Amino acid sequence: MGWNLVAMVLVGILALLFGRGPLRWIFLAFIFGFWVVPILAFLPSRRFKYPGEAASLIEYFQVRSMRRALAKVDSVEDLLSAS
Repeated sequence: MGWNLVAMVLVGILALLFGRGPLRWIFLAFIFGFWVVPILAFLPSRRFKYPGEAASLIEYFQVRSMRRALAKVDSVEDLLSAS
């Protein structure tokens, strides 16, 4: 039963990559274990359902990291010494 927990994590990630609903595939991996991986691999992959949300998350984290980097800068000398 311990391997099924590893399979659940792996199948959940693979389901997201293939555009499938991860909860259903995690449940199937809990029951059947690693036997679900070939089934998931042979199914045709779907397009990513939420490209807008993914783009907004990427933009949010880029802005956040830029603000953190700019918060460390106190003067022009800090900018020149960083490069």
